[in-house]
Parts: sequence; structure tokens; C-alpha cells
Amino acid sequence: MSIVWSMWDGYWKEDKYIRPLCETHGVEPVHLHISGDCTWYDIRRLVAGLRPGRIIPIHTEHAEHFARYLQGVTLLQDGEALEL
Repeated sequence: MSIVWSMWDGYWKEDKYIRPLCETHGVEPVHLHISGDCTWYDIRRLVAGLRPGRIIPIHTEHAEHFARYLQGVTLLQDGEALEL
């Protein structure tokens, strides 16, 4: 049995919950890092396909670009809460 770990390998080494559980039950991790990076073309295609009511950019250095180029964007500061 295996588990796919799609985050950075360093997180696996530091993990206190999933890794020990897998080790206890003999589940081997398959490390498959998935990047969150994509092009603006891909972002626009995703938004056009999903037609979301709201877009909240996270984990980006340029959230303001979303507000400039897309409709329905809510920009939040780090640590700012949003009630949905």
C-alpha cells in the first residue's frame, strides 16, 4: 500500500501525524511534488470554466494581479479572516 505525498519532501520529514501513521502500518510514501505555479492563460481558462462567485488568491506574491485582470476577486492580508 502507498500514499501519494504531493508536498515538498521536507514537510514529510517534519510531519507528526501522517508519516508516523504510515510507518506504523507499513504504508510507503510516493513523493510526487505538485507545483502550484501556472500561467495566466491557465488561470483565465480555469476561471472561465468554473465561473466562481468569488476568487481569493492565496500563496502568491502578486495577488493584486488577480484583482486587476479578473472579476470577483477578494484580496486578503496574511492572517486576515473572511467569514463565508
